[in-house]
Amino acid sequence: MAWERVTLFGMTIVPRRRINFGRIDSEHARELMIRDGLTLGEIETHGDFLDHNLAVVEEVRKSQAKIRRHDFGSLEQIVIDFYDERIPEDCYDLARLEQWRKKIELEQPQLLFLSATDLMPVEEKKLDRNQYPDALVFENLRLPLSYQLQPGEEDDGVTVTVTLGQLHQLRSELLDWLVPGLVEEKIAALIKTLPKSLRTKLVPAPDTAREVNGLITYGQGPFLQTVTAHLQRIAGEPVSSDTFDTEALPRHLQMNLKLIDNEEVVLGTGRNLFYLQTQFPLTPIRSTGDDSGAEQKVQHNGPRLIDVAKKTKWHRDHLTKWEFETLPDKIEIHQDPFVLSGYPSLIDAGKDVQLRLQETKEIAEQLSQSGLYRLFQIEAKSKIDHQLKWFPDIEKLELASTVFPGFKNIRSQLSELIARRAFPVEVKTPRSEQLYRDLYKQASNRISPAVQEVAEVIKPLHPRYRQLLKQIEQLQSPSWNSAKQDLKQQLELLTAPQFLVNTPWDALVHIPRYLQAMQMRCEKLMNAGLDKDRRAMNELEPYLRRLIEGCTSKLATSEEFIVYRWMVEEYRVSLFAQQLHTAQTVSPKRLDRQWKKAIR
Repeated sequence: MAWERVTLFGMTIVPRRRINFGRIDSEHARELMIRDGLTLGEIETHGDFLDHNLAVVEEVRKSQAKIRRHDFGSLEQIVIDFYDERIPEDCYDLARLEQWRKKIELEQPQLLFLSATDLMPVEEKKLDRNQYPDALVFENLRLPLSYQLQPGEEDDGVTVTVTLGQLHQLRSELLDWLVPGLVEEKIAALIKTLPKSLRTKLVPAPDTAREVNGLITYGQGPFLQTVTAHLQRIAGEPVSSDTFDTEALPRHLQMNLKLIDNEEVVLGTGRNLFYLQTQFPLTPIRSTGDDSGAEQKVQHNGPRLIDVAKKTKWHRDHLTKWEFETLPDKIEIHQDPFVLSGYPSLIDAGKDVQLRLQETKEIAEQLSQSGLYRLFQIEAKSKIDHQLKWFPDIEKLELASTVFPGFKNIRSQLSELIARRAFPVEVKTPRSEQLYRDLYKQASNRISPAVQEVAEVIKPLHPRYRQLLKQIEQLQSPSWNSAKQDLKQQLELLTAPQFLVNTPWDALVHIPRYLQAMQMRCEKLMNAGLDKDRRAMNELEPYLRRLIEGCTSKLATSEEFIVYRWMVEEYRVSLFAQQLHTAQTVSPKRLDRQWKKAIR
């Protein structure tokens, strides 16, 4: 079904009525029925095949997460092709599908039923549940496990869910074992963190890990000590647990803990057991002077790190070069009877850099990335400015900066962008001036390649931006007003002031394609494409409304919302300029799922 609006000489007669979309565009209707109705399970059918197929897809997803395999192909596309091959072309709505299904099931009752072998390779269809259990058994506890295959995300890997009481019964020696299916990979990863002099005696790491894994028994003894005993024998020299750099392990090889209360509300998550136990102590029961038995939380009113840190040498402003001591990973500030922990970080303050203490190591690392970019940009200013003199079309870009808000301060934007591209990506914060100088040297050598990378992205931006503005202004008919306003709003969001430095690089490289998609939309509108544009706009509207809501709220800077924001741009491409293809698989269901993540 679809919604139709009836107008007469531009005046709306019927604002909204249901029509059979299949009679207007049967091919597109069939595509939507298969993609959104059957593949995503949004259609109501009396057949048993749909619930069965959705369950099979979900089971395969869980298997992918457990064995960390995402090379089975796009599950959605496989399911779409499955239905497309079986459903006749004249079945474009539910009524026709049901009529055909009832007939065909008399002859081939399993025709529309998926199997796991349709979705994943034969060698992976039998998953050993002992290797990837659904629960972690510890003494008298049975703790549920969940698996996520989302590299780079906070919940990637194995997550164990615990209550407060269970949390304080856990030991890191148990959690270090993860699950049996990941032990071999973890041993190989640990070997790679060893000093080179020791590591060379244990190569190839995968073979050594396989040998050690065959000699140990899962869960017996402390994990690190058990592994080091066998590595020491193979290497022929002492290997201690302290030699490993466990923090360098990938996230999925460190057990993730999810702490919940009795109502299953998440209280906290993390991969550091000691930190969670410290942050969420067991609440002692104190007498209240009556027989009510009420519980009271013990309050520890002490100094705050933000206040105490100001009096230390780790609180400095107006830094333009590395002119401070070696940064420890962690410092402790003693204020009897309290001990406060802080993690040094470098903060981007715009024109200079600040040195500050943070509450957690993760926050310190995240903030220091931008601080390092700024410190490098300040120190390498003369080298970057020299390159900018020869930047392609720099004069035209500077001229554009006087007219178009997004290109304002173009030299400053380009300078910052080049510095970011030149500096090593997501490098660990250097702790000494010498380590920083080594990174500075690497980044300096990358300035020229960085200029070329930035130029390739910027070169098509300005001419395409100008052309698009003209095309939008040519949409003069009143019937185009809605599309015209949407295009203007989209352009403002894409090229807002400072957009070159405020847009993540992974998204910035696609902006020329987004502008091209907008140009194609304008061309289609001027070539009798208004009806299709309106249909596409109706599909986009609920997701666009959320986008505007998020951009004007505190959600705007959250990582999950930023992912949603660029998914909407890809969805626009799929609706208005399918010929350009999308950079990622995007659908209404994926957008809904990402939005839920963003508003948690």
